[in-house]
Amino acid sequence: MQQHSIDTPYIAGEVHCYSMETDGEIILFDSGPPTPAAQRYFQEHMDLERLRHVIITHCHIDHYGLASWLQENSPAQIWLPYRDSLKITRHGEWLDGLGDLLGSLGFSPAYVKQFRDSMDEGTIFPRVPEEYRILEESDLPARLGFEVLPCPGHSQSDLVYVGSDWAVTGDTLLQGIFQSPLLDVDLESGGRFHNYHAYSETIGKLATLRGKEIYPGHRTRISGVDDTILFYVSKLLERARRLLPLMDRPSVVAIIEELFGSTLKDPFHKYLKASEVVFMQDFLQEPEPLRRALENSGLLEPVAAEFASLFESSGPAPKASQCLTETDTAEDILFTPVQIGTMEIPNRICMPAMHMNMCRNYQVTDALVAFYSERAKGGAGLICVGYATVDELSGNPGNIGAHDDRYVEGLRRLALAIQEHGARSAVQINHAGRYNHSMLLGGKKPVAPSPVASRLTGETPRELSAQEIQDIVGRFASSAARIREAGFDAVEILAGTGYLISEFLSPLTNQRQDEYGGSLENRMRFGLEVVRAVKEATGNAYPVMVRLNGNDFMPGGIGRRDLQTFALALEAVGVDAICVNVGWHEAQVPQIITKVPRGAFAYLAREIRTLVGIPVIASHRINDPATARRLLGQGMCDMVAMGRALIADPWLPRKAATGREREIIHCVACGQGCFDNLFKMKSVECLCNPEAGHELETMLEPAETPRRVLVAGGGPAGMSAALAAGRRGHRVLLCEKGSRLGGQLLLAGAPPGREEFVQLAKDLAHQLSRQRVEVHLNREVDEELLKAQRPDVLIVATGAQPVLPKIAGAEKPHVVQAWDVLCGKAQAGRRVVIIGGGAVGIETALLLAESGTLSGEELKFLLAHRAEEPVELLRMATRGEKDITIVEATDKLGRNFGKTTRWTMLQDLQRFGIRTLTQTNVEQIEEASVRVSGSSGSQLLAADTVVLAVGSRSVRGLQTLASQQHIACHVVGDAHEPAMVIDAVHQGFAAGRKV
Repeated sequence: MQQHSIDTPYIAGEVHCYSMETDGEIILFDSGPPTPAAQRYFQEHMDLERLRHVIITHCHIDHYGLASWLQENSPAQIWLPYRDSLKITRHGEWLDGLGDLLGSLGFSPAYVKQFRDSMDEGTIFPRVPEEYRILEESDLPARLGFEVLPCPGHSQSDLVYVGSDWAVTGDTLLQGIFQSPLLDVDLESGGRFHNYHAYSETIGKLATLRGKEIYPGHRTRISGVDDTILFYVSKLLERARRLLPLMDRPSVVAIIEELFGSTLKDPFHKYLKASEVVFMQDFLQEPEPLRRALENSGLLEPVAAEFASLFESSGPAPKASQCLTETDTAEDILFTPVQIGTMEIPNRICMPAMHMNMCRNYQVTDALVAFYSERAKGGAGLICVGYATVDELSGNPGNIGAHDDRYVEGLRRLALAIQEHGARSAVQINHAGRYNHSMLLGGKKPVAPSPVASRLTGETPRELSAQEIQDIVGRFASSAARIREAGFDAVEILAGTGYLISEFLSPLTNQRQDEYGGSLENRMRFGLEVVRAVKEATGNAYPVMVRLNGNDFMPGGIGRRDLQTFALALEAVGVDAICVNVGWHEAQVPQIITKVPRGAFAYLAREIRTLVGIPVIASHRINDPATARRLLGQGMCDMVAMGRALIADPWLPRKAATGREREIIHCVACGQGCFDNLFKMKSVECLCNPEAGHELETMLEPAETPRRVLVAGGGPAGMSAALAAGRRGHRVLLCEKGSRLGGQLLLAGAPPGREEFVQLAKDLAHQLSRQRVEVHLNREVDEELLKAQRPDVLIVATGAQPVLPKIAGAEKPHVVQAWDVLCGKAQAGRRVVIIGGGAVGIETALLLAESGTLSGEELKFLLAHRAEEPVELLRMATRGEKDITIVEATDKLGRNFGKTTRWTMLQDLQRFGIRTLTQTNVEQIEEASVRVSGSSGSQLLAADTVVLAVGSRSVRGLQTLASQQHIACHVVGDAHEPAMVIDAVHQGFAAGRKV
């Protein structure tokens, strides 16, 4: 490898290019600055007639500004790395986005204009000639014996070309952190590209270059990869220490002005300094990614003392609200502290207790500790775990145990794991009462105030005696004392959801004639005695919270007014905060599924908040910061409970606090991995987050050897696979034959009330851009592409296609596929027969049933103005213009829905007047009808449109092509076997992780 050193007038100073010869031809890596001196250099020092390839390393002018001249004066072909990676091809859009970001940092409109003028297209960023070729679309790297390793640097397009024993870099590895624009625009999302996170990920990639000769773009030599990484990390820590005292200034501009005064005139230099401040802010807010990257690369020890002293001397990193980035968090109510009794919580986000089923014989496990540790790292202000048991009839061995001293050590370990990352910790204690199962109690009967059968378990409990009630009160108290002993910051008592305390409150389940039954005062007695006993056992200064239904949604139950009275009584006996949830498990009002609007039940928290003087926490379907801020800002609550939202994305709080809300993975409220798993006696998982519940076993370590991975299909399985492979450092190309990413998520999100699935598709697509996964839309993977790309690994995520059943008349023009109806390609007439009563058939029926009904906005207007009687408005909201019949051959509808969702979908079929026929076969489709036969004989169903929803078959022809070309291949998602979305996401992740 021969080095060429060329002076440049650009900011970077001297540039180094490198050339090598093969078969008498010259290959040049980069081309030098666009100056007459550079032209003379190549004329004098290189045989231009033998120059065949000029390979660009990154997009700054000092690296390829001379390329066009070389193309004109030699037979060389100019090569760019990736078609979409160089933002020069979208220069105007990049400048627009960058101008918006600079404005958000406090720069004046005049400065933004000046900066734009200084970045005039054609000078600093010349246009890319169309005749330039693209490496990713050729076999040139394979022929010349090198691979391409993408690494963040100048304008997010730095690369390292890696040969067997050498590597050519566009910059000096990590030098670009201080010498290049770090405030780049992520053109896929329109937001800021978070260079700090990319920088941290890059360390793992660069560690793979150990033992190779490094040829850098801006230094004469590199003594070694480890030394270079440590040199620039030390510079980072040094600058972070200098900037740390200034992080409380009102804006990035204010910091720059304090540092440099009026000496910084050049707009581009101001931009560079702003980039550095933003980078340092990201680091100081979230040092863990860099620390973890260094640790995984074996490089933490040399800088561990510097790292530790930076944060020990400064205390906690500055709050995001103290230094503006994309979002003005200085006034962000979500990240203001709140007081619960003697406990100060750093922000308004509470992760409420949810049964995880991760304990074994009541003991806290490593898996549970790892799960909650990750949520604490993610920035939740308060994490409440549980529920925890108060005796052996109150739960099952999968619950956290608090009813015996032998569980204290495990509790202590869990408390420390939460607290060491800055979150406050609490444990919820509870007795399940009649909601427990005798099979989980060794055959013993569950207990309750009265022997009233439970629809949830199908069992009739045993009535508690007065003495047993007093014993349970004492056990609540002793369990709370153990929780305090273990070091938790607070305890919460569960008094809702249909468990024991709420069973005492409700006249439905409390039919006692003693002092614990009858009047509301008597029915409240047990719950208030529990609170008093807990307060006495833990001390008045120890915070005690209660989780309470705002409404039980049980006809003939306690109702919201009496529950509000109970809330007042709780405050009177010393409760420090109330967390308001809704509904019993038996209630017929959906509480947690996708169709529940975000924040729909916050009105119940508001009603209690207007009565009490203690903090109130709102719950249910609060899955994004915007909803949380709205509820807090409108006075609906003092805190928001975000439970499943933090299962889906444990880093949601920190992302919201640091202006990275576009990176949030939103919970879709499907229940497939959380609630449905509990019914299967499995621990909690997540459709949206395949790592949830598997924190110890799914760590994505940097790959020893980065590989070329081609993912065919941009549905949930393909995107999940691409993300996992990309996070490991592989070079990933994802090709989707359609014009949008999302696949089956787009179909699942088509019916009203299921839009969260479309949001998940958008979230995953944004993650792809953040992980720098290359995405090609409208591009199907075929034999030609496989030969051109020559991937090391092919992941087939090509999904499935709908089945065309062997039914006479199925080819008629008024017969359409359900998928086409869901995606808007096909329309339906007034009379519709849907063949197939699985998930797709039911979703299609509900989509069509909405046609002609009142919208929510229309309904509110008519109701507020009393334009019609409420019963008429209900009819108009649920009865549209279509007559719909579902025909299902088996005896059960919606078999492939999860248990959490299925009952609500069947309920909706009834509510919208959709006729269903089970155990019915379709004999023939006629011109305006469908002939079916069932137990009652044969009949004709009138039909203007017939919709087919009879299943799907896998599409995996690429597996054969991969085998023929000797390419390692994984088949995932519906391409493997049609199943549920959670299966697709988890299979894709597992495949990407294995590469």
